[in-house]
Amino acid sequence: AIKFSPQGGRITISVTSSHLPPHQEEEWTSVTVTVRDEGPGIAQEHQHKLFGNFVQLHAGQLQRGQGSGLGLSLCKQIVEL
Repeated sequence: AIKFSPQGGRITISVTSSHLPPHQEEEWTSVTVTVRDEGPGIAQEHQHKLFGNFVQLHAGQLQRGQGSGLGLSLCKQIVEL
């Protein structure tokens, strides 16, 4: 979000959690993390690519610096452990 937001833009991170119904065999907690920013966004037709290895979706002039395309892929793998 920082990489693609305009200077002075707002980034909001929120976390919510909820328990699954008690009749489940195991009690699990669901956690949702939401990140909102004022960047250019990602076209819907490209969103399915976001968590792939070495994937970089370019945002024109707002993209600052180089990356490997592994950031979101690694985040996804950690969450799924």
